[in-house]
Amino acid sequence: MPRHNPVAARAWVERAAKIRKPVTPHNIAAFLGHCEGRYADALKAWAATLAFLGRKKQGSGLSLYITAKMEEYRDECREALNSKQIQSVS
Repeated sequence: MPRHNPVAARAWVERAAKIRKPVTPHNIAAFLGHCEGRYADALKAWAATLAFLGRKKQGSGLSLYITAKMEEYRDECREALNSKQIQSVS
């Protein structure tokens, strides 16, 4: 994931979407929100993506790995939001 470079992230997503249609639009919104620093939006989209994946059968190691990475990104968004709230209170 080309983080900290929203322009590259958006270009990467556009190229990837041409190769294969995304399973759910929420993962694109989560990915771009995370890269662009819109953590509240990204957190909602990660939750929707993970809920979608939770309804699917997850038998392969790859699907389990992807789910774990998405949970990691979701946790990064939570931490970023918490640190922003702590800084705004200080």
